[in-house]
Amino acid sequence: MDYGIFRTAFLAVGVMAGIVLGILLMKVVNRNSKIKTDYDERQDIVRGKGYRLGFYTLVACVGIMSVLRFGGVGIPMEGGIAEFTEIVVAVGIMTVYDIWKDAFWGLNNNRSRYMIIIAVLAVINCIPVITACRNGYMVEDGVLQQPFVNLLAGVLLAVIAIAIGLRNAADAREQ
Repeated sequence: MDYGIFRTAFLAVGVMAGIVLGILLMKVVNRNSKIKTDYDERQDIVRGKGYRLGFYTLVACVGIMSVLRFGGVGIPMEGGIAEFTEIVVAVGIMTVYDIWKDAFWGLNNNRSRYMIIIAVLAVINCIPVITACRNGYMVEDGVLQQPFVNLLAGVLLAVIAIAIGLRNAADAREQ
């Protein structure tokens, strides 16, 4: 029996559940219980620049991967991991830019709740990584497997937390 269709269905259900959970979490992290985060005009402009930087980063990543593939270079990753890696790099660049330019936090964000959620998500993403490494299926036949996606997500969350910490330290030095 081909389990590919079941795997795809479970992945789709997981993504949809993640989107719904993300929407609900936004209501929790915003002080006014809105889903949408409010930004001032300066933050909107900076965030636009951050999105543009993230877009160019994504285009560069896709271009590099395309050249490698056209050149016959095998990428030892299970399907979809390379694309997810490109997205994580682009989102990471955009988010760190927004944090450093003081456009990450919205006017209605509860920062401490936000940081708790980032920490919880980082821990949750560690669970499949630890399990995969312990059971020897992070890499099979020299090819990275799906739990690597959780490692990427965990690294992204750690980078965001570190950038926030560095920004807070820089702000404290200025005062």
